[in-house]
Amino acid sequence: MKYIVLAIGLIFLINTGTIDLHSQVNLKEMRKKEKDRRKKLNLNSKAGERSIERIAASKKQYGFTQIITHGDAEPAESPSGKKIEIPEKRDPKKSKEYWQDRKKRLENQIAELDTKIKMTESELNRLRTQYYSMGLAIQQNQIRDQMDKMFKEIEADKVKLKELETKLEELSNEARKAGVPSGWVR
Repeated sequence: MKYIVLAIGLIFLINTGTIDLHSQVNLKEMRKKEKDRRKKLNLNSKAGERSIERIAASKKQYGFTQIITHGDAEPAESPSGKKIEIPEKRDPKKSKEYWQDRKKRLENQIAELDTKIKMTESELNRLRTQYYSMGLAIQQNQIRDQMDKMFKEIEADKVKLKELETKLEELSNEARKAGVPSGWVR
């Protein structure tokens, strides 16, 4: 039964043209075409591997000069006959180190600010203990002024901390929009 189904399926494939029993691939011709194609590629690029296109604005009022250099080839000439050298410019926003450095800086700032807030809160708690243990109103007023100053400092630091945390969250969004792989900012 299985062989009958397989035979019918094979006959169907042959009749529909999915399997062509009469076509033969000439490997020698294919090899020759591939060699010709590779020769053309090597002739088109002087240095072989890569070609970089750079467009530089010329001194003309309209239009620009397109300068194409191939790897280690000589610099191209402008219409005036002078050789133009364009320095290699790398966009820092496209490197892994740039994004990881930004993330580390934000994380370090958050950690430092968090530590500062905790230290200030512990100092504030110590002042509260002193405040309630003092019996004189003059001493309590001095401590209250210090406590108010620390409380305002803590509130300002908490606002800064929220801003930094928001920036850290926005960093992954910014990286995604810039086309950066998500692993770079994790």
